[in-house]
Amino acid sequence: MIKSERKKIFNLIGQLVTLLAIFFVIYKIVNYSQSIDFSHLTMMSYAWISIFVFIYVIGNCILSMAWGDILAGLGCEIKAIDSFNIYGLSQIAKYLPGNIAHFGSRQLLGLNKGVSGKVLLKSTFWELSLLVLAGAIFSVFILATYANYIKVIEAGFLFFFLCLASFFTLKFRFNARYSRAFLMYLVFLTLSGIVFSSIFYVIDESIMQSFNMWLIFTTTFITAWLIGIVTPGAPGGIGIREAFLITLLGLLTPESELVFAVILSRGVTVCGDFLFFIIAWLSNNKRKQENC
Repeated sequence: MIKSERKKIFNLIGQLVTLLAIFFVIYKIVNYSQSIDFSHLTMMSYAWISIFVFIYVIGNCILSMAWGDILAGLGCEIKAIDSFNIYGLSQIAKYLPGNIAHFGSRQLLGLNKGVSGKVLLKSTFWELSLLVLAGAIFSVFILATYANYIKVIEAGFLFFFLCLASFFTLKFRFNARYSRAFLMYLVFLTLSGIVFSSIFYVIDESIMQSFNMWLIFTTTFITAWLIGIVTPGAPGGIGIREAFLITLLGLLTPESELVFAVILSRGVTVCGDFLFFIIAWLSNNKRKQENC
């Protein structure tokens, strides 16, 4: 009886957090749409932006798979559909003030699925640690593109070496599932960076004519994303990521186009997160009906 009542309380709190998060996301989408001058965009631009939103949804799917691997590494393997649903339903809460609400929401949803609270807390630690590790490795390209401490080719070799060293350390020193999660985070960050670079290409392809520019934009975005995620109190890294991007990339591109790209990029990620939530919500409801 106590267990049943506790489950109801967890459900209620989770629903309230989700509703509040949806409100904030819709508010942000409206704000971003008012900040963007859509007259610059062609029908082809809209088509590409829609594709970028779906790519970001795929990126979120990769994150949910990585989280499932972390749980498995902690000795609690759950079905892929359950890790997808829990991650998708909770991730939207990252836009609430504090930048930690999605972890709390995931804790509640995980407990509801029978996952131990201690395991869920450990999974949060490992997720953040592996994301920070993956993002930090990408920052070696910042040393080459901005500080000129090393050449791009040297940064590439260093990046490859650090990826291999991290992968094998995680696999043999800790758990093979952590090393797999680490690879997925590398893929997610690469996808996210390429999407940002592609958005800028859609706005002004004349600037994105060389491999170096694509590399600079992609790795700068990844570094900005990393700074945003580790900054306390910044919902979804909002404001932090944008300030970092404008500061660094402003040295290379016209500020008006850069600000446009940064706002459009944030709109894409917010819409992608919201769509991911909708898919997870529909999937979760379908699963509930099947279990009835």
